[in-house]
Amino acid sequence: MTLPAIAAHHRLSKSRVQQIVGQAAEEEAEKNRAEGCTDAFEYLSRSVRRCLRQNGLSTVDEVRSACLEFAGGAGLLRLPHFGRVKLRQIRQWLLLQTGDSRFDGPDAKRAQRFKS
Repeated sequence: MTLPAIAAHHRLSKSRVQQIVGQAAEEEAEKNRAEGCTDAFEYLSRSVRRCLRQNGLSTVDEVRSACLEFAGGAGLLRLPHFGRVKLRQIRQWLLLQTGDSRFDGPDAKRAQRFKS
């Protein structure tokens, strides 16, 4: 569900839902650190991690910048072997990692291939 849909369903503001999501992400990260898992990339599928690594994207900030390069994450769709399914996973992952609402919404689910 998108943040606006969750907000409407629970009768909360979108910003309050963002706060809750951000807090949950922080709690999840703290829990994972306590359990010994410190690599944020471990939460991505193996094929997505491999694709990012092969294209030189090794930090959350680098992935975030590549995703925001063009509307709807089309910058990532330019990468070889990177399609809409992987983009959806990345956008959901970035929403949890950063709490940035730009990774939530209809374009997160309907990524369009970049056309040069």
